[in-house]
Amino acid sequence: MGVPCFRSEVPQMSVTHNWDESVIESFNAILHEQLDYYETATRMSAALGESPDERAASLIRALLYHPTPRPHLSDPGSRVYAPMIELADGQSRPERVGEATDATLEAWDEATQIFENFPLIVARLADLLWLRRYGTKNYLYAQKAQKSLRALSAYPNIPDIIRADYLVRALDLAHEAGMKKEIAPTVSDLVAAAKVSLQNPEWVPGVSLRLIERLARLPKRDRPADLDELVQAAVDAYGEDPFILEAILQIRLHLIGPEPELRRATALEIVNRWKKAADGAPTLIAQRHIEQALSIARSEGLSDEVPALRTRLQEISRQEHNFSVFSVDVNIPAERIEAFIAQFTNGDDPQRWLGRFASYCPVQQDRDLVARQVREKMQQAPFQYLTTKILVNAQGLPTKTIVGDEQHFAQAMIDHDTFYIVFWSNLAAEILDRMSATGRMTEQEISTFLSESVFDESQSEGIARSFMHYAAGRYEEAMLCCIPRLEAALRSASMAIGLVVYIEPGAAANQLGSFKGLGDLLRALAGRAPEPQRSYLQLMLAEPLSLNLRNKALHGLMQEVSKQDAALVLHAAAALGQWQGIPAQPAP
Repeated sequence: MGVPCFRSEVPQMSVTHNWDESVIESFNAILHEQLDYYETATRMSAALGESPDERAASLIRALLYHPTPRPHLSDPGSRVYAPMIELADGQSRPERVGEATDATLEAWDEATQIFENFPLIVARLADLLWLRRYGTKNYLYAQKAQKSLRALSAYPNIPDIIRADYLVRALDLAHEAGMKKEIAPTVSDLVAAAKVSLQNPEWVPGVSLRLIERLARLPKRDRPADLDELVQAAVDAYGEDPFILEAILQIRLHLIGPEPELRRATALEIVNRWKKAADGAPTLIAQRHIEQALSIARSEGLSDEVPALRTRLQEISRQEHNFSVFSVDVNIPAERIEAFIAQFTNGDDPQRWLGRFASYCPVQQDRDLVARQVREKMQQAPFQYLTTKILVNAQGLPTKTIVGDEQHFAQAMIDHDTFYIVFWSNLAAEILDRMSATGRMTEQEISTFLSESVFDESQSEGIARSFMHYAAGRYEEAMLCCIPRLEAALRSASMAIGLVVYIEPGAAANQLGSFKGLGDLLRALAGRAPEPQRSYLQLMLAEPLSLNLRNKALHGLMQEVSKQDAALVLHAAAALGQWQGIPAQPAP
């Protein structure tokens, strides 16, 4: 097969150059090998060796960009092409398109004419020059690039998905530069390439879907007449995969537009495919499939499908997940544990015992240190943070889907703090047991300790009774007696400093006035209350992705209350007993 060469019908721009003829000769030989951009750049770089030929080096750098749509960027060139390497400090290789110097642009201009018979060179360099709006007749570069991108489909050593990208870029260029006459033939190229891909016996859905999706985004007047047939052919070819099928049917929804009956039928097809995929699938996968179906049903207004999907999702219990339980033993010398616990009950003054107990916070204060520790842990075991993670509650129902590095990191921070809170719960229970065993932890002692804090007299007396319930082994009574008083005290303190604690009917979605929940109250106290303690209370009492004891206890989601759970709640009450006031303004 011969090398794809062509004579451009676009008017040429004359140029004189000082390129080394031996460099041109070696580059021509490499281009005749019909390689892709990266391999061509590698061969050219090796041929150039240590030569200081900056023009040739500029050409090589241009071949190292990757077509990567990034529409959010301000630089037109960077919206289309990304450097091969970009570092966090701003450095890149090659330079970003918008940072190319005048000398580099001039070298690219010369190269488009020196190597004008090779679409691989002209397509890339002319497109870059168009994106930089180089010269007074920059539209000529757009015309050259558009023609060359279409010609690249004859290159045998370019992967099919890359060919699809080049055809899509050719269509984009025709619209960008107002080449109306080129739109129809370029659309025909995309249709032909999509049909070839759909007939490929290998599983390559990304090629045809890339092309069909771009055709679907055309104005109606420019869409090919057989676009609906292409979409159906994609359904026939790849419909067995529910993820790919949804992508195809989403294209169909886009083509349908606002037509309600057709939209409903297509959306129902997507929902039914997810339901079918969930049948017989492993539990976690089935759960994900039903969530996908529920999302489509809600977004497309399939209200009659939603209740059944919700019911099916709720039927997945924790036992059905067949989770394996992994445990890790942490060996700490007994004498160190004993020394730690003993310091809380040194002496014979219960007020001092309570003060030491209340002052301890299991959430570390140095958050930068915690962030570094968590990052190191993520790097040591990276695989679990690279995939989507579905968090489930104690009933086995999905709580949150964790996607991407930012969400994984945020959850890892929560998990880190939760680990230390759970570890502390065992120590807190032992400390309370020892205090209670002395017989000196009376209701009066506890009420006295809580006086002059955020608790009023009635609340202090109730919390003192909670401690007595705990001492008698009535852990559920201790927790349920304490939690409402914690919430009431925090609400009163928040109201006293001017924070919003009540949502009036006009501002509520259901038009019913209601008090803000404990989680909202604690979040609003950020900057006003001691941060480690505030974060500790948030995670332990009201964070759905952590212990969440308040909501579990009051919503009937705890089958039994452990000694450790009750100890944490009483520790929270003791900690609040040291809050003598909350500042009206956040700390600077």
